[in-house]
Amino acid sequence: MASSVVEPFIEPFARRIGAQTIGTPVEIVNGRVQMVGELMANEKKIEQVLSRLGVDRVDVAYGDTILDVPLLEHAEHPVAVYPDAKLKVIALQRGWEIIGATPKIGEIGH
Repeated sequence: MASSVVEPFIEPFARRIGAQTIGTPVEIVNGRVQMVGELMANEKKIEQVLSRLGVDRVDVAYGDTILDVPLLEHAEHPVAVYPDAKLKVIALQRGWEIIGATPKIGEIGH
């Protein structure tokens, strides 16, 4: 599971489904969470995924924001899941699968 979210937030879910995590590394200093290194997004995320797996491409990748485009570009089957507006435009242009429509502000609960 690769995400820009800080690793301690995604680790419990990943453990539950038997997955490893690649997230933004953090440490706790004086009771505060601080990033250690770079945000795990864009090219950094796909570099880590490919490196850990020892491959050049992945079979399937799921993304929800424009920050996931590099990951999706390295997948045989890219899937935009409830994509933000920018990712949706790219997914439509490239013919990627799209799951779900992100509601516009004001449409939630109607």
